[in-house]
Amino acid sequence: MRPTLVHKFILISLYTAIFVALFSVTSFSQCITSLGFYNKLTSTERDTTLSADKKLIRFFTLQRLADSCGLPRDSVYARLLHRIGVLKFSTGKPNEAISYTIASTQINTSGKSSTNPRLAVNSYYNLGYYLRELNRYKDALVYFDLCTITGNAFNDSATLSHVVNARIAKAKIYHQTGDFQKAIEETAFGLRTAMFINSPAKIATLLNERALAYSAMNQFSHAMNDVNKAALFTDKTGSTSADNFKVKATISEGANNYREAMAYHKRAIAVHSKNGDTASLSNDYLDAGNTLRKEAMNNKTEDYRAAINHYIKAAQLAQKSGNNETAIKATNNLAAIAFRTKKYTDAATGYHKSLLQVVPSFKNNNALSYPTHRQCNPISDKNFLSLLLANKAECLLYLYKQTQNKYYINAALNTALLTDSLITDMRHEQTGEQSKLYWRSETREFFTNAIEACYEANDPSLALYFMEKSR
Repeated sequence: MRPTLVHKFILISLYTAIFVALFSVTSFSQCITSLGFYNKLTSTERDTTLSADKKLIRFFTLQRLADSCGLPRDSVYARLLHRIGVLKFSTGKPNEAISYTIASTQINTSGKSSTNPRLAVNSYYNLGYYLRELNRYKDALVYFDLCTITGNAFNDSATLSHVVNARIAKAKIYHQTGDFQKAIEETAFGLRTAMFINSPAKIATLLNERALAYSAMNQFSHAMNDVNKAALFTDKTGSTSADNFKVKATISEGANNYREAMAYHKRAIAVHSKNGDTASLSNDYLDAGNTLRKEAMNNKTEDYRAAINHYIKAAQLAQKSGNNETAIKATNNLAAIAFRTKKYTDAATGYHKSLLQVVPSFKNNNALSYPTHRQCNPISDKNFLSLLLANKAECLLYLYKQTQNKYYINAALNTALLTDSLITDMRHEQTGEQSKLYWRSETREFFTNAIEACYEANDPSLALYFMEKSR
């Protein structure tokens, strides 16, 4: 029987696999010295022709060789584990990346003379980054703290650069969780180190981040001072330039200068369009849509067509780039426009769709349903989740007022109670007095709606509860 084309392909693949295996054996089967181990590691690191998966194969083969030859668990072995962690994360296996990186830090922080504590600083930062990407913010903060604590023992720019990056990451987490005062404190620490190592890009990033925190707390003079300083350190064509424009847009919007804010949004969009940064571009369109929505609300034009178009564009770009967070927020904001235009059923559907995406363990498609507090606990961005739930509770209240259907008011009250629990969680997590005062002001509208819902439901005891919690 003559071999078919498929048979020939299988035979060729088999011979290739045997050749690769033999090559690996001949290349790595004999024991080598520590110097040889180091040379093979670094040559694989530098080989730009290898894909991440192929590098991992070589690294694992090298690890087995080191183990079988009894090579010491020193800085070179820790470096191998660190590199495996980086590649594991880049190939979509974050939990394995975390395990290998932790093993690397354990070697480099053992206190032995043959280790490299500087690499441990980098590893701690990577661990924080991996955990942050998994939305495990509390765990991420622990490793970012370890990065700053261990890194501050050194004076070289490369190590201190990781320290600054950790400060930036911490500030972003605090901002996202609503603790703006802590975000300001982190940027202040980061600025000292960034100035010490003379890094204009990091100085600009920290100033922009602090300006955003000030702006969130309505301290616009401080925000403008920082954003103007940041412009002096900004690359005019890079991402820091776009960040600077976005912060200026936020400040202008806070001062109700929407035309100026849109001009800055357009400049940020131009930078990210030129650089081909689709994920950042989706955020730009989301932010611009927010400005246009607020302008329509405050000017009482109620013409949301431009805002809707920007949100749709944001969602499309977010889906294209895998930016799920922005896609969810675009859906939420489209629902907010539906609510504003009294399309309450559409709004409730939109809010619920966002809720299903924000809380993955929540699967109930009934728009009157809501997740449990336990299901909400793992969600790191409780700031956005509480806003989403507050919006949904308000929408259900208005659906009841429109239809007098008691299912709506009962769902509104239950959603409000869940929102209150999340607000309480956030308040307990915040240490800054200014942040606590901010959230007391920011949640006033929610508690007003919750109390109104209680009166609509003829539940004075629950109304009294919300009155006490609003203080």
